[in-house]
Amino acid sequence: MNLLIKRTKDIDVLQQVIACSFQTVADQFGLTSDNCSTNPAFITQQHIFNAIENDALFFGLFEEEHMAGCVSVKRESDEIYTITRLAVLPAKRHLGYGTMLLDYAVDHIHKHKGRIISIGIMDQNRVLKSYYEAYGFVEVKKIQPTSLPFVVCIMQKHLS
Repeated sequence: MNLLIKRTKDIDVLQQVIACSFQTVADQFGLTSDNCSTNPAFITQQHIFNAIENDALFFGLFEEEHMAGCVSVKRESDEIYTITRLAVLPAKRHLGYGTMLLDYAVDHIHKHKGRIISIGIMDQNRVLKSYYEAYGFVEVKKIQPTSLPFVVCIMQKHLS
């Protein structure tokens, strides 16, 4: 198996990988397009196009020519970056692909002189929260957006 992480603008494939990957979480927590239309399980190609137009970079993890996962990185300021849409297809989970994508994103941010990485996750998703904590992210605040049926946990990792 040959694995490659590269920047991608293949909006159709990104949309499919992100939606499929996040659907398992949507199902687990009862999220629907009616009660949480902004969840990545319901992402559209237009959402991805808009993110790219707003300077988000998408990186895909490929097995041969097939995308198995992706991650998005966006520079918010000179030192602050956000990571979003870390997604691995359900059939490709537990192979270390998520960590490979996260490592790649963190390395990219570090090379571009980023000092703080921010992520936002569902606070109720204890497995995901534990994963990020083990990676060195710490909770900095919780918010309850009126448009979402869950609390968002903002986590950060400081790079040296």
